[in-house]
Amino acid sequence: MLDVSLAQSKDSEIWRYAGETGAVIVSKDEDFAGMARRSERGPTVIWMHTGNGTTPSLLRLLDALWPLIDARLIAGERLIEVR
Repeated sequence: MLDVSLAQSKDSEIWRYAGETGAVIVSKDEDFAGMARRSERGPTVIWMHTGNGTTPSLLRLLDALWPLIDARLIAGERLIEVR
């Protein structure tokens, strides 16, 4: 989130920003998954439930799974877990 200056922000601030702007949160932080489960509204969360990995390895995984993720986004799912 460096491009919108939220790198050091609280989860609630990131959640609010994403909800207001229509952004999708992609995170390894389980807190966002919990927020999506508890809220009927709010941003979509792609939860990278993949264990430790480098940024390039996570990006490769997202790239490989993107057609499936995109279909779930189009279907309106608000919490997408990537394993």
